[in-house]
Amino acid sequence: MVRIHVCWGSYHGPHKFDIPLKDIVDLILKVKAQAYSIEASNSCHEHEWRVWEEVKLPEGKGLIPGVVDHCNDFLRAP
Repeated sequence: MVRIHVCWGSYHGPHKFDIPLKDIVDLILKVKAQAYSIEASNSCHEHEWRVWEEVKLPEGKGLIPGVVDHCNDFLRAP
């Protein structure tokens, strides 16, 4: 099984130039993977889940939401 993890880097600084998920989701879904792990814990990207309200995963594919942030030890609520 192939999985791909997509994140916006692990540096401790402002993420003001990060590419929005909505701008690259089509490229991510071109990867021949069975599951896609998307960073969702970083507070700069906690809104990115809304992309999945409009973009549907291909049949048989899974989504692995990232819920652990290396910048702090808090787990985000679902």
